[in-house]
Amino acid sequence: MRPGLRELVLRIPKQRGFKNKQLSDKAFVLNLRDLSKIKVGAGKGPVALNPVRLKELGMLSKRFNGRVKLLGQGEIDFAVSVSGLDVSASAKAKIEKAGGRLAGEK
Repeated sequence: MRPGLRELVLRIPKQRGFKNKQLSDKAFVLNLRDLSKIKVGAGKGPVALNPVRLKELGMLSKRFNGRVKLLGQGEIDFAVSVSGLDVSASAKAKIEKAGGRLAGEK
């Protein structure tokens, strides 16, 4: 490296701990077994599940603004009404079997 260029590089401030932003936003993953903890109001009809409700229940942090995906690991024995979440095919089948429904479906 030429001496003039080397001095210029040494004078530039360095950003320690800088990390590149991820190119794709990964969804926060919830399994059906995690939902067994939130049987609040399960006897009064389907429990509403959306990102706002999950934040109220403490399943998501208050500042989380990304996507949430519901996966089918575990079992569910109460009805839930899901809206605003990505749902896998196996989770969809188990939710419908338990008497719940997904938003946009009748």
